[in-house]
Amino acid sequence: MKSISRAISRVVILGLLLSLAACSLPRGAATQYELTNPERAAEAQVSVYPVTRDLLPKVKKWSRGVGAEAGWPKGTSGRRTVIMANDTVDVVIWDNEVNSLLTSPEQKSTEMNQLHVSSNGEVFLPYVGKIGIAGMTPETARGKIQSAFEAIVPTAQVQLKLNSGNRNSIDLVAGMRAPGTYPMGLESLTVLDALSLGGGVATTLRNPRVRLQRSGKSYAISLRHLYEAPGHNIALRGNDKIIIEEDHRSFVGLGASGAEKLVYFEKDSITAIEAVSMIGGLQETRADAEGVLVLRTFPHFATKRSTYEPQYPRVVFVMNLTEAEGLFSASEFKILPGDVVLASESPFAKWTPAVVMLNKLLTISKATN
Repeated sequence: MKSISRAISRVVILGLLLSLAACSLPRGAATQYELTNPERAAEAQVSVYPVTRDLLPKVKKWSRGVGAEAGWPKGTSGRRTVIMANDTVDVVIWDNEVNSLLTSPEQKSTEMNQLHVSSNGEVFLPYVGKIGIAGMTPETARGKIQSAFEAIVPTAQVQLKLNSGNRNSIDLVAGMRAPGTYPMGLESLTVLDALSLGGGVATTLRNPRVRLQRSGKSYAISLRHLYEAPGHNIALRGNDKIIIEEDHRSFVGLGASGAEKLVYFEKDSITAIEAVSMIGGLQETRADAEGVLVLRTFPHFATKRSTYEPQYPRVVFVMNLTEAEGLFSASEFKILPGDVVLASESPFAKWTPAVVMLNKLLTISKATN
């Protein structure tokens, strides 16, 4: 009777295993084959490329400008501030003559404060009329005004002070400890000068980026890059606006990794190896180390270039992390904003529930026999 019971148990166990094999067992990610099979990829209009050393220069060429923000403007760091429309100037005229047109006998000077520089760059002064001073440094403007007065008051001496208007000031909008509007003064301010005026960058920002709004355009650079490249510490212009913001670029981590989440860039560039680390690595019991995939959709401006080779805009890059070639190539492959980093499921992972079930059934079988 025991032999018959064991035979029946084996038949039941075998039947259950066959049923499990026939079922679609639950799992967390697609396998590499499911995403890169030539027939399925062609049907989905997806191009598939294994990542190798030879492919890296091509990918760099295809990806030029993808996910990039407006570049940083060129400029100098030592240009003097000039007088601009909407500024005001304070003019003091000194004259020792007894019968001066400008001063009374009890006075040696006369002050004309807050003289507005008109939209066409002129100020109005008594006896000499309108004088154009926009585009001049304060010293040059002082000399021009003094020359104008010397025609009627030969002994006149002129002092001039510039009061910056909204076109000769900068706005520190956000991301600094002391945002506000700051006059540029007599010497032009650089970007780092402005950040210092604003009390420095808030320490809570993730990979802070400096955004400059100028003449209807927006530029951005990482604060780290600004620190490391002195040539980017450009002189500011009147009415420039500076915003310090967190790096909003991100990629998505999915599949048999330690975590499935939206991941923000923590530095200027991230490699595929770093991306895998940022999503918790590969799960030992589920992940296929031969199939770490990066899914990328190239925008129209990239695909219309003659140098773009993939057949479709949607491309799957396949990395084999079980060999040196794949590891080194993945450490040089740049992740772009919007990419999906997918740790594919091992083909054998789907048998894990069946093996667990088999062990339980065998345990039960032994206990009953």
